[in-house]
Amino acid sequence: MLFFDSVGVPSAEAMRSFGDGNQPGGAWQRATILQWMEHIAIKLRAGISILFEGQMRIAFIHEALAVSGIEGAHIILVDCNDATRRARLHTDRNQPELANADMMAWSRLPS
Repeated sequence: MLFFDSVGVPSAEAMRSFGDGNQPGGAWQRATILQWMEHIAIKLRAGISILFEGQMRIAFIHEALAVSGIEGAHIILVDCNDATRRARLHTDRNQPELANADMMAWSRLPS
């Protein structure tokens, strides 16, 4: 199992270095998903099954799958309220620093 957020979420200044996205953090998230899918494609070619978990825009996932040549992937959308999301980040993921206002706002953005 791989976690998108294990790479951390950069500061707003660092995100701006990736260029303008159509939504806050969009360009950074797109670039990061493309990198993840390159990594995942290598594992898949080696016969390793992958479960990739995280909060990301579905349009970026589709693009990254195509660019990486990954076929047969299944995208599962699981949504939850902010309290559950905060608890998952604090307890399950042990990444309380990600349970911030930006993360909660991103969950409400359209894909």
